[in-house]
Amino acid sequence: METRTIDYRGFRLMVTPVMDHEGLWEYSYQIQRAGQPADGKQAILRRRTVTFHSTAEAACMAGIELAKVEVDNLRALEQTI
Repeated sequence: METRTIDYRGFRLMVTPVMDHEGLWEYSYQIQRAGQPADGKQAILRRRTVTFHSTAEAACMAGIELAKVEVDNLRALEQTI
């Protein structure tokens, strides 16, 4: 499965499912503000290795949901400053 890219609340989320040991899937994701250069210098990079999924699609959906939570938290912090 390839990287899925979605726009969410002013950010671009890029989630890539990754095959890990024993045929299970995990994911990595990148969060970048919309309009930033695609070089990734300002991006937030994460890799999830604690929970594993049986399919690439399930890993991708889990990555999207976690990235959305992180964006929501970033936006909430920005509003309090």
